[in-house]
Amino acid sequence: MAEKGASVVICGRKQENLDKALAELRAKSPDVLAQTANMGKSDQAASLFQAIERKFGKLDILVNNVGTNLLTPSVAEADEGLWDKLLETNLKSAFLASSMAYNS
Repeated sequence: MAEKGASVVICGRKQENLDKALAELRAKSPDVLAQTANMGKSDQAASLFQAIERKFGKLDILVNNVGTNLLTPSVAEADEGLWDKLLETNLKSAFLASSMAYNS
């Protein structure tokens, strides 16, 4: 999308990963926003969508691609905290982003 001239927004939990991606994207499109956010947390997701609105006015396309994997051989061996993290990352983040994109 950046190569075709689109404005692009990226987010991630680690600033160093965003910095690397931002350097690559800026070579393709000067209009890029990068912000740290845990998209499974409603306050951080809301902050990202507020930044999008401030910079671009609105969001045209949402790509929900946040995800993680259990680091255990099976779900039966996962503890409740790991299970909660999996659901927050893989499901809640998609719900929050979709809902905020629809309502923005």
